[in-house]
Amino acid sequence: MPVDDDCAAVLTPAEMRELRTLLLWSFTDLSRRTRIPRSTLCEYETECGTLTTDRQELCRKVLMQAMVAHGARIAKIVGGEKAA
Repeated sequence: MPVDDDCAAVLTPAEMRELRTLLLWSFTDLSRRTRIPRSTLCEYETECGTLTTDRQELCRKVLMQAMVAHGARIAKIVGGEKAA
């Protein structure tokens, strides 16, 4: 079944929580990187509020970029290189 491009950009509260948790980021950490108020992020993640699609896309982009960088650091360590 084809994936709708609009749906692919949506970041669910559970996905945001999981990515943020994997990175060991607080709401404050994500807020600093996205400039979205901490309270807004918390409300979205706990399903007490909403995020506009553009804010969801921004969160997804920031979190995914951080995951890629995190994975690269892990690969260097596993490969025997010193972490930067």
